[in-house]
Amino acid sequence: MSQDMISVDEARRRTIELASQARFRMPVEKVDLFAAVGRVAAADLTSDIDVSPFDNTAMDGFAVVSSSLESASEEVPVELEIVDWVGAGIVSQVTLAPGQAIRIMTGGIMPEGADAVVKIEDTTFTGDGGVGERVRICAPVTKTNVRKAGEEAKAGDVVVRAGEVIRAATVGLLASTGNTVIPVYARPKVGVISIGTELVKPPAKPEPGKIRDANAYVLGAYALEMGCEVELYPIVEDDEAAIRSLFERAIAECDFVVSSGGASNGDFDYAIETVRELGEVVFDCVSLKPGKAQAFGCVEDTLVEVLSGNPAAAAVGFQLFGRPALRAIQGFRELDRPASKAVLAQPTRKKEARAFFQRGHLEPGEDGQLLACQEEKQSSALLSEMNRSTVLIELPQGTGTFEAGTPVKCLHLDIDEGTVI
Repeated sequence: MSQDMISVDEARRRTIELASQARFRMPVEKVDLFAAVGRVAAADLTSDIDVSPFDNTAMDGFAVVSSSLESASEEVPVELEIVDWVGAGIVSQVTLAPGQAIRIMTGGIMPEGADAVVKIEDTTFTGDGGVGERVRICAPVTKTNVRKAGEEAKAGDVVVRAGEVIRAATVGLLASTGNTVIPVYARPKVGVISIGTELVKPPAKPEPGKIRDANAYVLGAYALEMGCEVELYPIVEDDEAAIRSLFERAIAECDFVVSSGGASNGDFDYAIETVRELGEVVFDCVSLKPGKAQAFGCVEDTLVEVLSGNPAAAAVGFQLFGRPALRAIQGFRELDRPASKAVLAQPTRKKEARAFFQRGHLEPGEDGQLLACQEEKQSSALLSEMNRSTVLIELPQGTGTFEAGTPVKCLHLDIDEGTVI
């Protein structure tokens, strides 16, 4: 039996509440560093050493005993004897004494006795500046230019906390702290089902009354963008038994199943009722255009999203509900795409009370405000506008005319969750 129509916000709340239950959380697996990129750390990760393990120089120059330079000036420079030349990875065997200097390269370990480095640009020297030559310095030490041992992390420090996303810089930090096998939440397997007797699989040319299936590829690609494993199931005709059988198979094999088609109340629309009979549906009607007829629920430990057969409606529904659910089961803390405030660039008349999520993009206005520009065609059947769009422009529930200049909220499709804009 169909439920009452609910708001987009309430549908998102129910989706996230369901997806956040522990039974849907992906299991923890251990992977190498590169395989961990973009995934969520499932445990605190600590450093096995001090990073850096030793004091080292932040630049090329001369290691000195700073007390030797207290009287240095342009008028009366101090000259020091160069007693060693040290590159990165080399440990000087000289203990530096006042009146001496050691030529040192960036990253080089600080020699015994040295407490500062004078950068090479602030010196002059005889010959090639090598051992046995002399270096002239015209000012006291005001900055040590030394990176201290353990400045990045001390042995035992937590460098990445459970729940953090592993990014490129995180990989470098983990490598430097001895973490090369990383516990992360597994990637979900997403099963994609297209329902409709009218559908044919690309690249087959459709006969009269038939159309190519695009939805499976849109929804599968959205899941791939999130790093999920994707299984495209064969197109299933509008047959109740066949639909049930394919749902049962996909649910047994996948962590998340998304279908398109058969979501309305027509004579051959069986998808939502099939999920309801097999498990639980938390909503099946949303005050949303495009995509009023859609549902979200679960069967045992598999989440199920049932979307409209109209391509743009299916795409919008996945972005609003499927994407945050998939992020939740992977342990991500940030579930919502960032949103911007803008003003409508052109007037829009709403004859329906549902919330509209118009496909569009943002442009800078003359007064510094962002302009929300709607695509010319907003048909739920068209993917071309969705392809060109970088935002969903929300027109809230209610009827009437939204004049140009009306403030609106724009949900970014091209910016990752957690980004502050």
